[in-house]
Amino acid sequence: MNPALLAAFEEELAILYERAEEFAADFPGVAERLGGLKRDMADPGIKALLEGAAFMAARVQLQLDAEFSTFTTEFLDQLLPGHLEPVPSIALIAAKPSAGSDADTAVRLVPTGSIVESLHRDAASGVACQFRLTSPIALFPLEITAAEYLPSAAAMQALRVGAGPNVDAGLKITVKRLGPTGGPEGKSRPIGELKLDDLVVHLAGQRAEQDAIYEQLFARLSGIAVRHLNESGDPRATRLPASAIGQIGFAPAEALFPSDDRVSPGFALLREFFAFPDKYLGFRLTGLRAALGGLRADAVDLVFEFTDTAPTLGARVSAKSFRLFAAPVVNLFEKRCDRIHLAAGRHEHHVVPDRSALLGYEPHRILGVTAIFSGRAEGAPVLPLHAPAAAIAAAGGARGNALTYTARRLPRRTTDLERRRGSAPAYRGTDLFLSLGGTGAESGDAVPRELAVTALCSNRHLAGELARLPGGGTMRLPGNGELELETVVGPSEPHESAVARKGTAGNLQRGEILWRLIGFLSFNHTGLASHDPQDGAEALRAVLSLYADLSDIATERRLRGILALACRPVTRRLGRPDGFYGARGVEVTIMLDDAAFEGAGVMLLGAVLERLLADLSSVNSFTETVIETPARGVVKRWPPRSGTGPVL
Repeated sequence: MNPALLAAFEEELAILYERAEEFAADFPGVAERLGGLKRDMADPGIKALLEGAAFMAARVQLQLDAEFSTFTTEFLDQLLPGHLEPVPSIALIAAKPSAGSDADTAVRLVPTGSIVESLHRDAASGVACQFRLTSPIALFPLEITAAEYLPSAAAMQALRVGAGPNVDAGLKITVKRLGPTGGPEGKSRPIGELKLDDLVVHLAGQRAEQDAIYEQLFARLSGIAVRHLNESGDPRATRLPASAIGQIGFAPAEALFPSDDRVSPGFALLREFFAFPDKYLGFRLTGLRAALGGLRADAVDLVFEFTDTAPTLGARVSAKSFRLFAAPVVNLFEKRCDRIHLAAGRHEHHVVPDRSALLGYEPHRILGVTAIFSGRAEGAPVLPLHAPAAAIAAAGGARGNALTYTARRLPRRTTDLERRRGSAPAYRGTDLFLSLGGTGAESGDAVPRELAVTALCSNRHLAGELARLPGGGTMRLPGNGELELETVVGPSEPHESAVARKGTAGNLQRGEILWRLIGFLSFNHTGLASHDPQDGAEALRAVLSLYADLSDIATERRLRGILALACRPVTRRLGRPDGFYGARGVEVTIMLDDAAFEGAGVMLLGAVLERLLADLSSVNSFTETVIETPARGVVKRWPPRSGTGPVL
C-alpha cells in the first residue's frame, strides 16, 4: 500500500468535515435533518459517506500526482538518460598473471566488455552474478615485490636517481619480472624483453592512505625515474617527463555506465564518483618502452619524487598498497529477456528477464524491442516513442507509422514468501513495464503476437550480497580457467536512483528532486558564481546532493565540509596544436575542510570537480580550478582546461 494514500485520505477527509461544518452553520435545519454534520456529532452513516468520498478523492489526487511524475520522468529519460536508473553493484578485480614461457613477451589483453562471473551461485535460483569489465587489463609477467615511502631528502639522494634540490620525499615501487616457475624467485629473465610501454597501477589499502598517495602523485610530483642495477650492481636511472603519469578512470572508454551524448561528461563523472570512487584511485605510467628497452635486469624501481612530505605514509606504504592488472567491473550485462505474450485488453506488459529466476535479474535499460507476428519469419523493430528521426529511418520506418513503446519503472512488489517471513533484501529493486503505441502501418496493420526484448540487466540484490559471503567475491573469466581473478574492493551494494532513494537531498520530495534535475539542463559555472563564497558553496552542495547518498553520515559530513566557492575572471595562454593563444576564463577556488574529509581526503573530489567545472565552460573559454583548505592553503592548482567543447 502506498503510504501517500493514507496522507491524502486524511487531508481530503479533513477538508470534507470543514466544508460540512460551514454548511451546518449556514443551513442548521438541513444539517439537523441529516443527523448532524459536525465531526464529533455526525451520524455514523454520514461519517461513512464522507469517508468513502474522501477515499475516492484521495485516489484521484494520487493519480494526478502520478501524471506529473510520468511527464517529468519521460522528459528526464530523454534528456538525462541513466539518472533515473538504479545504481548496480560495482567491484574492483585484479588478475594474477602467469609467468609463461621465456619467449612469451607480448601483452595478454582482457578486453573491455568481457564478462566475469562469480563462483558463488544463489541457493534459491541457482544464478551466478555476472559483471562486465569496464577497462581493459593488459597482462605481463610482472609483480610488485616491494614499495617504500621515503620521507626525507637524504633517503632520496641515496637512490642516486638525479633528484633535484627541491625534492623532500619520494615513493619507490619495485616491479620484478616473474620467472618461468610462476614466482619472482624462479629463473630471472630480463625485463627489457617485455613489450611494455604503459603500466596501470591501482591504489589499494585504507582510503586515507590511498588519498594521501594520490595527492602526493598528482599535487606534489616533481620528477619520475626508472632505476635499475646494472651487472656490476651499480644503480642506473632513466628520467621520465612529468607528463608520463596520468589519471585513470576519466576517459569516456572507462565509463562504468553506458555513455550517452545527451549527458554532460562532467555529470557522468560525478555520478560514477559517488557510485564507486575507487575507479579513479590509481595512475597510468606511459613511455616505459624507451626506459626499459635493452635492460638486462629482471627488476626496476619506479621512483616518484615529491616536493612535500606526507609523514603518515612512512610506516603504511608497502607492496600491498598497489595492485597491477586491476580494473573495475559493474553488474550490468546484456540479456535476451523472456518473450512477452501480448494479451488482449492489457496496455502494459511486464519485462521479465528470466521467469525461472524472478528475483535473480533486474532489467536496467531496454536496448531493443522486436515485434513478432504470426506467420512471419522476421519481426519488426519497435522503437522508443521519442526516438530521433535518424533511428526511425535506420529501422526502415516512417514517423507516425512505426510501432513504438514507452517504459515505466516501478518499485518491485514483495513476494508472498517475503511477506509471510516479514523479511526482504535491503535493496528491493524495480520492475520495468512496456506500453505499445503507433499505428503499425509499416507492419501491414498486423497485430503483434509477442515482443522480444533485449535489455541491460543486473542481478538485483544478489551481487551486493557477495561481499558478505565467505568466498563470495571470487570470480572467474568464462572460457579461461587458467586466469586467476581476485576481488580487491567490493562488490558494493546496489541502490536506488537519486529520485527513488529515501532521505536524498535533505529529505526533498520526489517532485522537487525531479525539477532540480531539470534545472541542471541549463546549468554552468555561472550557476555557482556568487558575490558571497558561502552561497557558491551552497550551490555546489545542492548539485552534489543529488548524486550523493546522504543516508551515509560520512558523505553528508563531507558535503558540509565544502566551505566556500569563489569565481573570478582570469586571462591565460592556452596551448593548441598550432601554438599558444590568449584566452579569457574563470578561476574557480573551492575551500574544503580537512576535518570533514578525514579518512577520504580532498584531492580525489577536487580532481572530479575540476573535470566537471571544465566541462561547463563556454566556447573559447576555460576554467582553472584551485583546491584550498584552511589549514594547508592551496593543495592543488590545476592548469587551465577548456573542457570538451572546441576552441575556435
